[in-house]
Amino acid sequence: MPKVNGNNRKSAAAAGIKTESITLRIEKDVLGELRNEAEQKMESLNTLSNQILKSYIQWHKPATKSGSFYIQKPVMVKLLEYLSDVQIAEVAELSGNSHIKDTVTMITGEFTIWSYLNSFRIWLDLSNFSYVYDKNDNDYERYVIKFDMGKKFNFYMGKFLQFVFELLKVKDVQIEITEYAIMFRIKKKE
Repeated sequence: MPKVNGNNRKSAAAAGIKTESITLRIEKDVLGELRNEAEQKMESLNTLSNQILKSYIQWHKPATKSGSFYIQKPVMVKLLEYLSDVQIAEVAELSGNSHIKDTVTMITGEFTIWSYLNSFRIWLDLSNFSYVYDKNDNDYERYVIKFDMGKKFNFYMGKFLQFVFELLKVKDVQIEITEYAIMFRIKKKE
């Protein structure tokens, strides 16, 4: 049974978020799928619908306009198997030095370390990657990300993050790449 939260408007109002009510006509099969998904997630249909609309506005629409597209994880893993570490680093540098600035600016309206990290978390969520985001690590924000896509993908993402941080002139960041995860700490915004 979906979680019922009659305080959604009150919660949104308390957070300073303005909401409006609308009526939509949705195809019966689509509505059935939405209801099933809401039930599986133990969320209300309203909450799930807001999540879907928000992900479209915050990620899918601007990412598509910036030239991003979807690729299946096993295909990406297989492609990386054919590349040497030097070639992977070159691809990561290309992505981290040029394309990411356009993408993040289209998504957030600016290109700062904080707008990048916000869009990075959105991407992690929408890609269903497991991660820990800890804002309570003294003066640092800490990330631990488990991609489950192999050592070469972790190497690619580590290099990619390194190039993004260099592009943004972030000096106080520590990145660790293992076979199973990527971890980094970045000094909090003051």
